[in-house]
Amino acid sequence: MKSKELSLPVKQTIIKLKNENKSIREIAKTLGVAKSTIWAVLKRIEHTGDLMNNHRSGRPRKTTEGEDRRILSLVKKNPFTTVGQIKTTLQEVGVSVSESTIKRRLHQSKYSWSTVNIKERKNKRRVKNGKKHVKEEKEEQSDAQTEQGISASPELGDETSKRDEEEKSS
Repeated sequence: MKSKELSLPVKQTIIKLKNENKSIREIAKTLGVAKSTIWAVLKRIEHTGDLMNNHRSGRPRKTTEGEDRRILSLVKKNPFTTVGQIKTTLQEVGVSVSESTIKRRLHQSKYSWSTVNIKERKNKRRVKNGKKHVKEEKEEQSDAQTEQGISASPELGDETSKRDEEEKSS
């Protein structure tokens, strides 16, 4: 697996230590870098005289830095915003990106949005199922009462509660 390129300050430190007549082994141990990396940096300086990393070609990003900031600001304003809502908001201003791109941008900025949205969805589902369960229980109770011949009228309930109150007071 390839590792990341060395930063410019690390490369400058390698050259500084080499100019101080430090050995490759000492430089590698001091900086925690492989000896082959030290050699590669020194050879590159010798051949090109340049320390900067080369620009790599590749597919350009779909979003600009400004659009990335806009995605983050939308989520920071409302942490319960879904990726679909962010996508439609961006489309309204003329930015066409996929939901997976939005997820990647949030992940790259180390924003943990998914936990909030998952909890929100689970909470909505839990409330919906709870209401459904209560409704089913009420239906079962009313069915049981009608089978037993008990009227479910509110007047009867009021008379029963009045009778109970009278018994308690005496």
